[in-house]
Amino acid sequence: MHDAIVGALAEALSESGVRARGSFPLSRMDLKDGAVVCVSVRSSVMLSSGMGDYLGRAVDSQGNDCGELYGLKLELSVGLDIYAPAGRERGAGECLLCYEHVSRALAELPSGLKMRELRCGEAQPDGITEGYKCPVELLCTAHIVGQTDGDSGGFLDFILKGVVKND
Repeated sequence: MHDAIVGALAEALSESGVRARGSFPLSRMDLKDGAVVCVSVRSSVMLSSGMGDYLGRAVDSQGNDCGELYGLKLELSVGLDIYAPAGRERGAGECLLCYEHVSRALAELPSGLKMRELRCGEAQPDGITEGYKCPVELLCTAHIVGQTDGDSGGFLDFILKGVVKND
């Protein structure tokens, strides 16, 4: 579930022109072309959607029964930490410029993610990348949909609502 959220956020940021990735660590080489946003889930709380999280029956495009649908609601703290190249003016300034791009890009989130709050810390020198790091935290709600296989009742997969699953 968390991988789907990280992937959807990294993709949404990338589509808006922000260099984003869902993995760490970075190196100096990763920063040679400018700032990079590392997306990670910091904390997650699963909440009940009510009615046992049951949403109804799933049907395919021909109207055939495919199992049951269940919904989950997650309250998340997501790290959108910005890493920028070294250089006092360049590093801190590039972190702030990237934060502006990130905040605009978050207006285009997948429908299953709802932003509640975006927090930005101070850019500080980063010993790992030898650049700058600016901690950014996104507080959001994610709506996840899971489908059973129809026979055994086991779940096939959980996907973020509003994101098309590519098979």
